[in-house]
Amino acid sequence: MAATGGGWSSPGAMTAARLLAGGVFVVAGVGKLLEPSGAFAQSLEAYRLVPAAAIPLIATWLPWGELVLGAYLLVGFETRWASVAAALGFAVFTAAIATNLILGVPLENCGCFGTLLKREGAAATLVGDLLLVGVSVWLVRHPLSWASLDGWLEAKGW
Repeated sequence: MAATGGGWSSPGAMTAARLLAGGVFVVAGVGKLLEPSGAFAQSLEAYRLVPAAAIPLIATWLPWGELVLGAYLLVGFETRWASVAAALGFAVFTAAIATNLILGVPLENCGCFGTLLKREGAAATLVGDLLLVGVSVWLVRHPLSWASLDGWLEAKGW
């Protein structure tokens, strides 16, 4: 299946979308992994949405999941399924930010990128996350792009 199409579903546009979504997840995962122990757990606690018993588990494994998901997207491996996971992840992040906006819970920093990048302003974060949901859903519908492992494997008949 060759990557075809034009405009927003062209291979170039889909490559850019895949690299954007993958890059966001890699930076988010690395940022959290570079934080001092317990810092991401404190960010999760600030949301007041996650049961206290689940916070250590989420704080330990979410950054690794983000890193792996981002790597899949960056290299274009299992792009459709990785895009489904990305859309779900961005949707959960969007819902968490939106819930805190509605409830008036102040967040100094969303904790999205750990110490690498502080995102202040829940409304701007919400808009950015919504756009990333859209990008990921578009990738589910149009997963073929340039320079992808999927394309290489398909060309080899695998």
